[in-house]
Amino acid sequence: MTSTDRRAPFVLAGDPRANGTPSPLTVGDFLVLGFLALTPFVNVISPSTLLPLPMIAGIFLFSWLLLTRNFRLDGTYLSFIALCMVCFLPWVLSGDFISPKTLLHSIGLVSSITIYYASTRCALSALLTRRTGEDVFRILYLALLLSSAFIIVEFLGINGRIPDVTRYVPYTQRNEFSALILGILQRPRGFATEPGVMALFFDLALFAVIPLLSTRWYWRVGYYFIIVPAYLTLFSAASLVGTGAALVALTIWNFQRRFLTTSGKIGAFASAIAIAAIIGGSPLQKMVALGTTQRVAALVLGSGDDSSAIERRRRLVEVENVVYRYPLGIGFGIAAGLPDKDGKYRGIELSSGQVSLIGTFLVAGGLLAGILASAMVLFTVFRAMRIPRFGPYLAAGGFALAIHQLTVTEFWLPYFWLFFALTNAFLYPPLDGGRPTSASSA
Repeated sequence: MTSTDRRAPFVLAGDPRANGTPSPLTVGDFLVLGFLALTPFVNVISPSTLLPLPMIAGIFLFSWLLLTRNFRLDGTYLSFIALCMVCFLPWVLSGDFISPKTLLHSIGLVSSITIYYASTRCALSALLTRRTGEDVFRILYLALLLSSAFIIVEFLGINGRIPDVTRYVPYTQRNEFSALILGILQRPRGFATEPGVMALFFDLALFAVIPLLSTRWYWRVGYYFIIVPAYLTLFSAASLVGTGAALVALTIWNFQRRFLTTSGKIGAFASAIAIAAIIGGSPLQKMVALGTTQRVAALVLGSGDDSSAIERRRRLVEVENVVYRYPLGIGFGIAAGLPDKDGKYRGIELSSGQVSLIGTFLVAGGLLAGILASAMVLFTVFRAMRIPRFGPYLAAGGFALAIHQLTVTEFWLPYFWLFFALTNAFLYPPLDGGRPTSASSA
């Protein structure tokens, strides 16, 4: 077995995994795997909206890394901090708009980057020196499977097919939730505040776990008959666009390398979606075929009567107006406090949220911040492709997630930062002074 074996990434000469006996898990390993398992639970069973379960798990992990002196900074983290500084500097021109909400959002941004990216990357890098990458993606798969099973039960319950179990779920925010699609079906939201937020987890994990499907039959059964149908019942148009684009890109990338293997996997994935749509009946088919098209048209062209898409378009136009007037930005978190100041920034209408992560950076730090954030995403997507075996699928998940985040603001969720953490941990496990191993450079 060589270091470039795509079915066994990071198995190096002298590594205990080379003889089939993986090293025991450390406390840090358990903490980071526990964090991965809890990533879907962003709006349940937590003491505060500011401390969801993934953040609590991440804080424990961060504290342990500090205690054991294993917390390390890297170039990506410093780039994120540079991005933050670009977004904070315009405060000097917006001093009369700075509010407690400004400071709270700014602390939340730095904390999310530190906990969800830096800590997770450090712990994952250490884990990958002792265990294979499959351990990481098995945990993600199980979290995905559990979330999907709950979503299916929730979907049946809120649509009157079985008793509604959501009445007994301790949601942290928005206990009463209702979202109709096509006027007849209620959308489930899983463990998040709304379906679109829950779909962010699926954007990343749906692709990242695909390599597991070729190892055991039960991975495939759970994926095709529970995970994919659950994902479709979320009815997230932005997510469907993102995963569709990522699927096309992944297909093109893999066809040039392994035609038969790729066509089988992609064909099975597409078939699972088609079967789920057929079983779901006319409402599901209309949503996938017509509803998504109408929402995208409303978002891009401003046509149609999709109120959600029209509202998102309005906020994106606000971003355009602010960037045109203030190409260097107005400062991170300033928009959050504007409702207390008649909702205007020096005469410009601006909502408290920009419904786009890139839009948020554009408003905060101007064109420089938007370009820097976009470049970091694209650079990391291409770097992820270098990872043996899991790379193209992780890159596809990151690509789908990035497209979806164009219409979702929530920077305090773990998924966006987790993609960067996974990519850099797999590329640069802390061997040979942190330089790429032979496996990571293959």
